[in-house]
Amino acid sequence: EEEDVVLENFESKFIGLRTRISYSSASNVFTRLRIKIKKEIVTIGINNVDPTKTVGDYVRPGREWEKLLDDPDCLVIDTRNEYEIRLGTF
Repeated sequence: EEEDVVLENFESKFIGLRTRISYSSASNVFTRLRIKIKKEIVTIGINNVDPTKTVGDYVRPGREWEKLLDDPDCLVIDTRNEYEIRLGTF
């Protein structure tokens, strides 16, 4: 059916993205659907920086993380939204 073709096309372009399907009795759930592919969701504004290649070291929760937080030269920027902050973890 038509939705199978759309789903196959979508999944072929967004490999690894989890697909969730919901059904509705409404005849037209989306009157208009538009998808834009963006290079960056939040623009860094610096051309020579690639956040997928320039990354820091992963720090496991626990003593190592607590030690890092105690370091006065360490700056942690919490980028969680309000929902994620209320949830506590994400």
